Amino acid sequence: MTRASRPKRLRFGRQPPAATRRDRGRVSLRQVLETGIAHLKAGRLEPAEAAFELVLAQNPNNADALNLLGAVAIESKSSDRALELLEKAVALRPDSATFHMHLGIVLGTKGRLTDAAQSLQTAIELSPKLALAYNNLAGIYLREGRVKDAVALQRTAVDLQPDAAATHSNLILSMNYDSAFSAEDIREECRRWAERHAVPEDAAAAHDNEPDPERRLRIGFVSPDFRNHPVSAFLEPLLDGRDRRALEVTCYAQLAIADQVTRRLEALAERWRWTPSLDDEHLARQIRVDGIDILIDLAGHTADNRLPVFARRPAPIQVTWLGYPGSTGMAAMDYRLTDAIADPPEEGDGLGSEALVRLPRGFHCYRPPEGTPEVSPPPSTKSGRVTFGSFNNLAKVTEEVVAVWSRLLRAVPDSRLLIKSLSIADARSYERYARLFADHGIDPGRVAFLPRVANQRDNMALYRGLDLALDSFPYNGTTTTCDAAWMGVPVVTLRGACHAARVGASLLTRIGLTELIAESESDYVGIATALAGDPERLIALRSGLRARVQDSPLHDRAGFARDFEAALREMWRRWCAQRDAAQANSQ
Repeated sequence: MTRASRPKRLRFGRQPPAATRRDRGRVSLRQVLETGIAHLKAGRLEPAEAAFELVLAQNPNNADALNLLGAVAIESKSSDRALELLEKAVALRPDSATFHMHLGIVLGTKGRLTDAAQSLQTAIELSPKLALAYNNLAGIYLREGRVKDAVALQRTAVDLQPDAAATHSNLILSMNYDSAFSAEDIREECRRWAERHAVPEDAAAAHDNEPDPERRLRIGFVSPDFRNHPVSAFLEPLLDGRDRRALEVTCYAQLAIADQVTRRLEALAERWRWTPSLDDEHLARQIRVDGIDILIDLAGHTADNRLPVFARRPAPIQVTWLGYPGSTGMAAMDYRLTDAIADPPEEGDGLGSEALVRLPRGFHCYRPPEGTPEVSPPPSTKSGRVTFGSFNNLAKVTEEVVAVWSRLLRAVPDSRLLIKSLSIADARSYERYARLFADHGIDPGRVAFLPRVANQRDNMALYRGLDLALDSFPYNGTTTTCDAAWMGVPVVTLRGACHAARVGASLLTRIGLTELIAESESDYVGIATALAGDPERLIALRSGLRARVQDSPLHDRAGFARDFEAALREMWRRWCAQRDAAQANSQ
């Protein structure tokens, strides 16, 4: 479910030179620009925008103001306006690496990946030590499925700017997509991240939370994804199904723009804090003031995380869950919520810094999108040919995955494959994947590519065109697997050697489809081939799969909430006992 981490977006171009005493107009503009930059760095977008607009009202060709206003537009998700502003800024100052970098970022948000890569490469040529340009170009490559190239660029970015925690997190996330890296490799990189960016600053400071093991607990959730995002699709059932007498919830929202999902989540929480304008120290202080007992990270090493806040240990118990498929590497993170399939007891312990707490019936609770269409018969019943499909992002569709899917297409000669992803709309991405399949002997006419559909109902309706969904590896899908099952489409998954590669096995176990869990690539091809050749089985699965999901632990909101509450309560009782023992020993 984890999306590719967004690179850090803003780097402010060179400011206007100091003006002479005689040039009082320019002094005024410079001061206004500096004020706007201060607002922008603090996440205060409206006053920043007003400052830059004021400069442009006096000088419409002020390249710095155009660039900075474009940066505001990027953060405000106003991509059309950002593109217009930044194209003008680059035209006025084509030698600015920062301007080209910002232009590349906005081109990327509009799905123009080839153009974005060109702008970012220009930025690197102009400024070979501009770490953020390498980082953003890596983000483009990741979206194109060029995982190894992305990892190489991110390593360069980390070397150039070793104090940039977000850039280092991006590297860690990308390593999860690449089968060349083992769980131990990723654990070691997380350890290096923690040594650089999560050194405790008097993190052991005492907490004065009341050590009553049975009282109502104050729970804090920290996330940039309280919006239309997979994380929220799995969080909302918990917030809605929890016992409010047992848990009081505060959400710390690291996002600037709210949507309808944000408003729903806000209504389900007792308290809501907007955090973009708060630096790590101020946010940690606010969490302490709020008296949070258990602070839960929902991002891990993904975009816009606030992991450095956890290093300050603002709450007595700290937990990571849901948003990132593995350990944070932080000593200050006490627990990671998982289950015994994603992290088997005999293998999962010791691969991270956190103690693992395994929820008994899975660590996900799925909320289907509203207004989903009804399940339809398998399309092969009319067409006579089986359609396989994957709706995972291209970062998960690596060259190794293409090779295995090509084996499957050769094993089922009349079949076809449908790949849907936002990035496939870019011509370069399309041509690359068409070439990859052709290199494995697959006729281009057998593989169809579709861009992502914005409307959720229409997106779900596309599953009607699939007979069988193919999970990605070593980074499994999460939301895509749940959505496919909800639409009656069985999913074949490959169980791997780490958490990211076992989420599919966890989900299929919860809905009683363990026979679709492969233990090897050959097994994966064999399971999919056998199912493709059994139309009666496909029809039976199709007709009963939604009911199977509805009746499973994956969809049991109340049961999941009780499991979650029990896990938190046990953490809290343990802390209270340790606190009492420490006080007794000190007397």
